[in-house]
Amino acid sequence: MKPDGTMGKIYQIADWITKLAYVNVLWLLFSLLGLIVFGVAPASVALFTVIRKWRLKDTDASIFSTFAATFRKEYLRANKLGFVIGVAGLVLFVDYKYVAGLEGVAYFGSMVMLMIVTVIYLITVMYVLPVYVHFELKFFQYFKHAFVIGVANPLVTASMGAGALVLYFVMIRFQGLIPFFGISLLGYLFMNGSMRSFRLILAKQKKLATQVKEDAQPAGAKEKGDQTKKQLLPSQ
Repeated sequence: MKPDGTMGKIYQIADWITKLAYVNVLWLLFSLLGLIVFGVAPASVALFTVIRKWRLKDTDASIFSTFAATFRKEYLRANKLGFVIGVAGLVLFVDYKYVAGLEGVAYFGSMVMLMIVTVIYLITVMYVLPVYVHFELKFFQYFKHAFVIGVANPLVTASMGAGALVLYFVMIRFQGLIPFFGISLLGYLFMNGSMRSFRLILAKQKKLATQVKEDAQPAGAKEKGDQTKKQLLPSQ
């Protein structure tokens, strides 16, 4: 039986701290199990899967069992996802090195274009893992949907980016937290923001569907509806 009141709040906070630390340690261990290069991507997918279950109030499943099962199941596909993200990031890095050697108009124009591409890349990276663990899509559709969802919810996306920046400076200032919360807090931030974006898009879709349904009504039905509304109004 969980305690209530102030003790209940303290218990919940302690429980969340413990779970976040635990799943972060699992991420480190499974990344090492995959020799880092082949372990980071599937471990990250497993971490986001666990956090998604927490956000959906599915707390019955064992954290370790869920993490390990997801790591095994998604190993190849997650590494494929990580490969695309990594190669795209490497290309951007090389491009920045090349553009840094330019001068004048060529430098300015190239840098502007490169910054636009970087923003597209960062938005996609923030959303792609939440989209991957939440939806069943074709492989390259994960990247497309990640970017579209991010652009469709600019305030949420901006808050995720700002939160990640704050988290970065906190971890640099208190480096002892990195082994316990460096990845799990970032994962929770992105998963929480992404699920908020999913809900906002779903609400927009429902509103649009309702509007389309109303607009599709025959003219007579609309007039009848208007008359019904008038009858409900008090007589002047």
